[in-house]
Amino acid sequence: MGINRIFAQCRLRSAQCFEHVRVFFSFSVGFQTCICCGSSRTFKPLCPSCTQKFLSSIEPPGAGRCKVCGKPLLGEEEFCFSCRDEHHFQNVDAVFPLYTYRLWRKNLLFEWKINSQRSLSSLFAKAVDTALRMLYPDRSVPPVVPVPPRPGKIRTAGWDQVDELCRYLHSCYGYTVLHLLQRFSREQQKKKTLEQRLESKSSYGLLHEKPLKNKTVPEEVVLLDDIVTTGATVNACAEVLHNVGIRKVQVLSLFIVD
Repeated sequence: MGINRIFAQCRLRSAQCFEHVRVFFSFSVGFQTCICCGSSRTFKPLCPSCTQKFLSSIEPPGAGRCKVCGKPLLGEEEFCFSCRDEHHFQNVDAVFPLYTYRLWRKNLLFEWKINSQRSLSSLFAKAVDTALRMLYPDRSVPPVVPVPPRPGKIRTAGWDQVDELCRYLHSCYGYTVLHLLQRFSREQQKKKTLEQRLESKSSYGLLHEKPLKNKTVPEEVVLLDDIVTTGATVNACAEVLHNVGIRKVQVLSLFIVD
């Protein structure tokens, strides 16, 4: 195991210990305010009511969702307006976003990513576990492959959201996680134009020259990301995975921009 992985695991353990201390402190001094409704007092950033409303109610895959990007549909059509005109998911077999990026859920992602509310990680991991069991109700879940962070992000910021999700999925839920990909570009995706995002496939590659040496290449993997905006990132990552012999790439994201 590389030294960076050891440090990352230590940071996860520290974050989990901090979460236990925070819960105990909240209990001792009178709880905290829910970041969504602003009124309920709770042990965690979300009260039970908002957790049920914003995180637990996941629409299952299939009917009522776009056949390409997985967005919930408002009408009878099989494809959303965007996917009728654009084709950004050529290398992806299916996309299953848990939530649309709107209303209070935007605040949740902001608190998690920008304000480093890492106590939300366990809630999001539980939601991902629910979604994975929806996707594979009758068979075991394929290995989970995280979309990699910018180079040096974990070293400078101390953590990465998708990396931490995968650590919860492995440690708490027993899923197999394969770190197969690396990102070459240091520029944040949100700072790129649409054209730059669509040209970003060269920004991703294999983590090692032969990451699956002496291993059986899985037939299918679940590519995990926190948010899908244009689809360029997951499409580029899926192309790399197909090139090493993985036949099917199922994308699972917490949010999708609607």
